[in-house]
Amino acid sequence: MTVEEHDRIDQVAAGPDGRLLLAMVEERSYRYGGDFELTEDFRQKMNAYVHAIRSGHVRQLASDSGIPEISGVDIVLFADTTPPDSIQKMIGKVNQQWGAEGIGARWETWKPAQGEVAVVERALVTEAVEIIGGVWDFALLWAFNVGGEGAAGIQVKRYDGAQNVRPTELLLNLLAEHKRVAYDPNAGTWLAGSIAITDADTYTPDFSATEVPDWMPRPTPENLRRELELFPRTEIPSWISERISAGSPAPDPHPAARKHRLWRR
Repeated sequence: MTVEEHDRIDQVAAGPDGRLLLAMVEERSYRYGGDFELTEDFRQKMNAYVHAIRSGHVRQLASDSGIPEISGVDIVLFADTTPPDSIQKMIGKVNQQWGAEGIGARWETWKPAQGEVAVVERALVTEAVEIIGGVWDFALLWAFNVGGEGAAGIQVKRYDGAQNVRPTELLLNLLAEHKRVAYDPNAGTWLAGSIAITDADTYTPDFSATEVPDWMPRPTPENLRRELELFPRTEIPSWISERISAGSPAPDPHPAARKHRLWRR
């Protein structure tokens, strides 16, 4: 979700003080430039929000949601990095011009709640158990995703031997969502990981934001660059910086991982 969706009100919520909160979420980072584009997107989005408030559209949205009376409206920009001065000046201008009409604006730091990660992990395990089916002793759901490209699979230990199970589209979508909600501006998000599953209620997740196991395909410099664009981080492992600088081609993937190399997000 980004502020470039100008005509969409991202989230509406009622506060305990009777004020309505209109949220806009910027997932792109202000840390790595592009200020003109991001500032222009914010300007258009803010204008759309103010117009929606002053035209009565927001009040109607509140009424339709069971909120008959509101004492004012706060427009809140959620971002993972500090907005540039141009955006903060626009926020101040909204407070100055429309404060008398009960309209306020501010920005707040956005970070995914750890609870979201746990919810997605539970969904991953549920889907994995559904895919496996039958009787089994142990399963390992593994995945890597660097720069929007990766692989995933499930290794299952049954009474008559081991089995590799291919992921469903739902499982891949859940892994992509898990990577998104696990994002941290400092550490980034995971590059690779696994969930050891004993049964539907007993499992241990192990995801790393710094390493990709040797048996998985080694990320290409291009995918590492793309990863840093999609999920900017301040803590960059030395091997990532060195590999991007060297620009050397990646070795041929491990056969087990190549077999499941279907995941492009």
